[in-house]
Amino acid sequence: MNDNDSAGPEPIMRPIEMTDLDRIHELETEIFANPWSRRCIAGEIRSQGKQTHTRVIEIDGDIVAYIIAWFTRNEVHLANVAVAEGHRHKGYARSLVEWLIDKGEAAEMVYMVLEVRVTNVAAIRLYERLGFESIGVRKGYYRDGETVIDARLMVLHLGGA
Repeated sequence: MNDNDSAGPEPIMRPIEMTDLDRIHELETEIFANPWSRRCIAGEIRSQGKQTHTRVIEIDGDIVAYIIAWFTRNEVHLANVAVAEGHRHKGYARSLVEWLIDKGEAAEMVYMVLEVRVTNVAAIRLYERLGFESIGVRKGYYRDGETVIDARLMVLHLGGA
């Protein structure tokens, strides 16, 4: 999972649990200008296995990354992926998205979609390396305080029928 050759604790990927709520919310507020509410995150955790699919990456008992996605009809919607400061550029986001792609393919989904800030060049590059294509822009999709940021709409064809 880790592209880094340094010795250290092995990252563990597992579903998000309700006991992770405080840490996930903490990461949300550290990483995003408009974080999901604690209540919203709790709802996603409770609905896991139905429409919602999640994973965290945990190192030595600390959650350092997570992903939340929705499966609807023939589509996987990547709703949220985040990696804690100090743990970026180690392959964690890639591992989480690859897990989601594999899950979508196994469920015979047709495609995966996501929105990403047009300013998030690192994320856009990651998605492109994974085969996502830009199909449009959602104007004013994100609000970071007073700043309005467009989202790039990206899609990956999974091959389901």
